[in-house]
Amino acid sequence: KNLFWCVLLAFSVLFSLDEIVFWQEQLTGVRARLSPEIQKLLRADSALQLVWIFFALALTPAICEELLFRGFILGRFLETGQPGQSLMMSSLLFGLFHRNLAALLPTTLAGLVLALVVWRTGSLYCAILMHAVINGWAILVVNTRLGELFPWTRQPSHVPAGLLVVCVLGVVFAGKQLRRERASGWGHCEPIPGACDRDSQ
Repeated sequence: KNLFWCVLLAFSVLFSLDEIVFWQEQLTGVRARLSPEIQKLLRADSALQLVWIFFALALTPAICEELLFRGFILGRFLETGQPGQSLMMSSLLFGLFHRNLAALLPTTLAGLVLALVVWRTGSLYCAILMHAVINGWAILVVNTRLGELFPWTRQPSHVPAGLLVVCVLGVVFAGKQLRRERASGWGHCEPIPGACDRDSQ
């Protein structure tokens, strides 16, 4: 159930962040969208290449970054007993890690949502899935006509108000549906001191 709600949450966050990126550009003039160089890197010439790009640039980074930021770094911060500060610091480090000051705000906010998901569910699987969906969406937008259906993904423009309201409600509703489940394995890690040690594997 958590994985289902995380997919809904991922798309709700995606479109909400698009609106934040638009306002950032309007207010500061700082453009936080994919550069032409990145778009060229994400573009595939065949179905096989598209699968490879998804594996290399969506799934692999999702696994590695979640293990590092929501697995190790967040876990170490949470040992201080200050969950609010831990969530914020790990998310800021996640934003800085991408070395793109223009995209620092949306990347940090995305990291904060991912951290909250792990903190609420105790599972890295949920964050990995969300991360892969977000990365995969960017790849699909570059390689398909989704940009025509969702023009704000390519051109600086507002997300339609109705869709934005649905997304905000989706974030709230899906977030409330997330529950901690009894499970074991590397993807399940209780976000409290001592829960992520080798004995719990």
